[in-house]
Parts: sequence; structure tokens; C-alpha cells
Amino acid sequence: MDGIRTARLRLACAAAGAAAVAFAAPAAAERWPLGDGTSPNRVGNNCYEFQSYGGGDPYYHDGVDCLGNGGDPCYAVADGYLANKTMNEPYYSGIVVNLTAGPDKGWLYWHLTFDTIPFVEGDAIHAGETVGNIATWPNSDFHHTHLTRSYYPGVGQWYNAVDNPIEFLLPATDTQAPTFENAETGQLFSFCVDNTETRVNPAAVTGQVDVIAHVSDKITDTAWEVVPYELSWWVTGAGGQIPLTTFLTFTGGTPPDATVTTVVYKKAGLWQTQGDYNAREYYFIVTNTDGDAVVETGDDDHALDTTTLPDGPYQFYVRVKDWAGNVVEQSMAFTVANANVGVRVTSFTARGRRDGVELSWAAEDDGGVSYNLYRRGSAPAGPAAPALPGESVNVTPVTGRSPYRYVDDGAARGERYEYWLEAVAPTGVTTTYGPALGALGVALPETFALHAVAPNPSRGAVTFAFDLPTPSRARLEVFDLAGRRVATVVDGPLAAGVYHYRTTLDVAPGVYLYRLTAGDYAASKKLVVAR
Repeated sequence: MDGIRTARLRLACAAAGAAAVAFAAPAAAERWPLGDGTSPNRVGNNCYEFQSYGGGDPYYHDGVDCLGNGGDPCYAVADGYLANKTMNEPYYSGIVVNLTAGPDKGWLYWHLTFDTIPFVEGDAIHAGETVGNIATWPNSDFHHTHLTRSYYPGVGQWYNAVDNPIEFLLPATDTQAPTFENAETGQLFSFCVDNTETRVNPAAVTGQVDVIAHVSDKITDTAWEVVPYELSWWVTGAGGQIPLTTFLTFTGGTPPDATVTTVVYKKAGLWQTQGDYNAREYYFIVTNTDGDAVVETGDDDHALDTTTLPDGPYQFYVRVKDWAGNVVEQSMAFTVANANVGVRVTSFTARGRRDGVELSWAAEDDGGVSYNLYRRGSAPAGPAAPALPGESVNVTPVTGRSPYRYVDDGAARGERYEYWLEAVAPTGVTTTYGPALGALGVALPETFALHAVAPNPSRGAVTFAFDLPTPSRARLEVFDLAGRRVATVVDGPLAAGVYHYRTTLDVAPGVYLYRLTAGDYAASKKLVVAR
């Protein structure tokens, strides 16, 4: 929302020196930065929150966004000294206020209008003094100041987010408890094979699985969903249990960036975590923890290990707590069935043919297994994408022995499909695999590619060929060796597919370069024109 990321904003500062410090616990609660300081501000983004804008890499939000109106005064939440004042108009100006005159913890206030900041570096600032007016944000109803609890050593060093600001801002009078949504259609939680997109039927859970919960919170605001403060889980039933295990507590500094979608949030398959102006969907992988409530690289090695539980019925519980102490618990039934392990499919592919889409798969089975196939067309972006399993492909179950092959002759030309395979073991245990991508006609390529022209050298017409694995805006141009464009072969949006363009170049004999750009892909090759 605010473009601020932990340890990614270099702040030039006149303060000198950098030293290791032992961080002490806060001595007292701080006032809120907007309004009268005694009432909780509306919060549009919380600490540790998933953020991604315009398809960029996901990252953790390193503070809280306190919502107000453009031009509202922003007040210091604590005493301190101005360590840095940065101008980056119109939205990204701000200040860092350290608690002491040297390198120290303190507060970062961002998205202020620069010429409203009444202090210079080195000035003493007292709690409640106006530090500037919040900028008028370009997105409706999201004018805010970004408040980070920071450590700033000075002299052009990097600042670090060291605490969750929400822990310091009192009173904690938020009355809105966190809420659960279904993690998938008709199902409160989702179970999937550990560190994969393979969904597991909760009626027959085996081995090590990840459990996914779809949770959010609101802080004195009805519009903007944010992440809660603490999540934990436990299991009871059928002669065994797993005691209360804390997944995470959003405290301290933000975790390593590498853990965003490997440990904390699920953004794959059915579970598309989003955090931007248009969508807030937070899917937490609650079993990715060693139980210490701290997010660490390697926590994705942990899971719900059902082999430690006797087969039978269980309840999986998730407890969510917000910063003000509101607690909500939800549970869902599941069954451990390690004695009735399902089928393991080792490969599943889709290949376009003239008469349909050929689906092929191999499995570790001894016969007696039946398979069902499902497809869905090109899914719209965002949470409106249809849920599994989609439209049934086969009228009767596919049986036989591995390897298997089935042709979907009902595929519509021009449509790109996701295919899913459901394996039903003789015991009744079902396992779902996919997606495999396919379309009627030639097989869809797996990667972008620019191929050699033919013929080369050319004495007349020449054929350009390239592959697009996804719909893209493609531009294919020809340049002379001085870098001047002499021809444009393709310029516009294209569907995924394999393309061949035959044309005659009206250019002088010589050596040329032809270049394809599509999305983030770019490649060039040499072409010789002869007469």
C-alpha cells in the first residue's frame, strides 16, 4: 500500500555512528498518531501483512497504516529527536524520530507532505506535537500515515523494523473480533500435501499435510481487512491429540522475505493470498511452525503429521486473537486414514491435438483404481476464479492399468483449460492432482521462445516463429546493426500458443537482428537478407 519495505529504504542522515544495542521493553504505551491520540485510529494495513501490487514480489508490511483524511495533522506518538527528513513528493516524504539523539529505536512516520514538516534534523520532538500533514493518497479512502517502530543507526544506513507498532499504541479498545472464511468452497479449512498444491480429502487424510485457514481482522474500520495478531491450532479426537501449538505471533521485527509465501501465506492453487487495493484474501498455512510462534526460514519443513495419530475421526481447531485480545475459535472434522493410503500419481499432462486434448498420467497402482477428470476454462483473475473440481470430462470412470490416456473431445476451440485428475482407490480414498494446462489444437508451449527464421539467409519471404506459454502482449521487430527499426512483424495482444508469421521484408541485403518482447521475456536472433 505504501511502498515501504523492511530494510529496503535507504535513509541519508546527518546523525553519526552505528552501534549494537540491547533493546529494552517499552516503558509506557504511546498515543495514536492521528486524532485525539486516545482513540484507536482506523487501520488499513497491519504489521506482517501480505502485500503485493501490480504483480510485484510479495513482501511483509512493516508497520501500521493509520487512516485519516488528506491534510490531517499527524502527531508524534512519543518524545524523541529527528534523525532523518526525506523528501519524495507527492506521497513518499517522511521522517524518522529516534528516542535519543544517537542511534536508537524510534518511530518512522511516512506519507507526509514535505513542506508541512516543521522540524529539521536534530530537533527535539515531544509526544503530541504535529510532525506534518498526511499526504492526499491517490486511492480513494486510503489517506494515511505509515507508522513503523524502527531502529535507525544513521549516516546513510538502513533502517530496520524492530517491533509491531500496534503493541505500543493504547488504548486497546478495538471491539471487532477476527473472522474466518471458508478456505475453499464448502470447507472451513483446507488440507493439502505438505508444501504442494495437491488438495487432500479431509475424509481421508494421510501422511504429512499442511492445513490452511482463511482469516482476517478489522480495526475500527468496516472497509479494510487486515491480518490478526496471533494464530494457534490443536487437534483432538480418536484416542490421540496434538496440544495447543502457536503458529505465529506478529511481534518483533518482520520475518525474512523468503518466508512470505513459503511459511506464512499460501499463494498457489486454490489458495490465492492477495493484499492490494482491490482484494484482501489471507490464507495462512497454520501448521508451518515448530511451535515457538516465531516465523523462521525452515518452518515450512513442519506440518500436521498424521502418522503420530491413530486412524479415526478428529477435530482440527484454529484460534485467532487480535491485538486488543478478542479471541475467535473454529474447528473442522477430518479423518486420519493412514491404513488406507490413496493412489500416488507420478505424472499428469495435457497435450493439444486436432481432435481434442489428450490427457495422460502414470500412477503407482495395481489396478482396481478409478479416475475422474475435471476441467475449467481460463479462470478470471482474483478470488472469483471457480473452485474445484469444475466441469466433469469423462462420463464413466477411467479404469485399467498405468499408464493411462484419455482424449477430451468436448474441449472448445480457442479455450485454454486447466485439467484436474481425481484418483479413487479401492478403499474409497480420493486424491486430487493438477492442474495440467491444455487447449484444442497444437500443444501449448511451456516456456517463451524465439526460434530461428526460415530460410536464413533469405532471398524473399521469411517465416518468423515464437512460442507464448501465456496470453501476452507481443512485439516482434527487425533492426539493422545500427539499432534502427526497419520492420514490425507483430505488435499486439496474443493468446498462448505457437506462432508462425510469414512475410517479405522490404529491406536492403545485409545482416539484421529480429527481437521478440512478450511480458518480461525478450530475445534477439540474427537474420541475413540476400538478393
